[in-house]
Amino acid sequence: MKKSFFPFLIFISLCTPVVVMMFTTSESTSELEKFEKRTFTKWEKVTSVSSFTSATREFTKYIKDNFGLRKDFSQTYAKLKYHITSQSHDIDKYAVGKNGWLFLNDDHYIDRSYGNTNLDSHTVEYKVNILKKRADWLHSKGIKYYILYIPKKTIVYPELIPNQYQTLVKNRRTSSADIILDKLRGYPNLEIINTTDVILKSKSKKHPLYLKTDTHWTHYGAFIAYRKFISSLCQNHKNINPELDYEDVKFSQVSFAGIGDLESYSNMPNTFSSQDVIASIINNQKENISTTKNPKKYTSPLVYMSKLSINPNQVNSPKILFYHDSFMLSLMKFIKPHFSESLFLWARDFDKSMVNEFKPDILVHEFYGRVFESYIVETE
Repeated sequence: MKKSFFPFLIFISLCTPVVVMMFTTSESTSELEKFEKRTFTKWEKVTSVSSFTSATREFTKYIKDNFGLRKDFSQTYAKLKYHITSQSHDIDKYAVGKNGWLFLNDDHYIDRSYGNTNLDSHTVEYKVNILKKRADWLHSKGIKYYILYIPKKTIVYPELIPNQYQTLVKNRRTSSADIILDKLRGYPNLEIINTTDVILKSKSKKHPLYLKTDTHWTHYGAFIAYRKFISSLCQNHKNINPELDYEDVKFSQVSFAGIGDLESYSNMPNTFSSQDVIASIINNQKENISTTKNPKKYTSPLVYMSKLSINPNQVNSPKILFYHDSFMLSLMKFIKPHFSESLFLWARDFDKSMVNEFKPDILVHEFYGRVFESYIVETE
């Protein structure tokens, strides 16, 4: 009986994933594709190739992508690795820091944060010249150009990254982003608003500035940067109301689990907890502000990712155009009340036609440190 049991057990172990794979729904596959941020090999790809060698290669990919219990096995491995070693199961995607803080690490992100992997000098000069050329063109149109720089989470919380990276922190070099900012500082047609210092000075306050399980900041971190931004603009432009004070905003701290772009990398749902800070403007002046998504009156191809806000309370204030990434989403509620019109473009590409159509008084390019170098591209 024992001799026949073990072959049977092996047979069941081998067959179970195959049977599960046969009954896996397209919805389940789509969920896994969303988690891994890629498209799995489909059976049609296997049967569409002509040569035996290509079919064998595609079939191997298909099995790797679609074998049954794949998600369960990978989650079990991730949890075992974390609970036994307190480390990430995929250090090339994310890192588990101290106190359950997660940090992005794709494309050697932590190394790049501390200047261990930098762009070559030719590429740096190329990107600096792109921004200078853009600033000169805007100046010729009478438009003031600003770069709003937001620091990386690794720079704000270096003490929380994993121990194996603390040597990088201790021996930190100047990163490519810092080099580019230094070369632009003092250029007459461009002004840099670097929020790194004010955010670092606010770490001792009671609210977290960034999310533990996400790359993004909290509304409190965004508010700190907003105050620096508006204060800087007020020095150069008339008819902009001063920034809100802390007493003008109510901050509420909320706890949650199972949410965050870095938690999705971890493949361990509901393992980590985090705290967000929700902000509400007490004396709310934005009630009459109308916001239109993808305003049709503009012909630029970038309009499909835009929001236009019109503020009847500030008709004499400047018009402002933002090129931004996802960090701007937490800033918008604070910024809109200060301007007559605010156009927010979630885009990397710089489009002169949108500038010519909207005719802003101010143009701001918001950059998060992680994507700063890669988002400086020549598209004019």
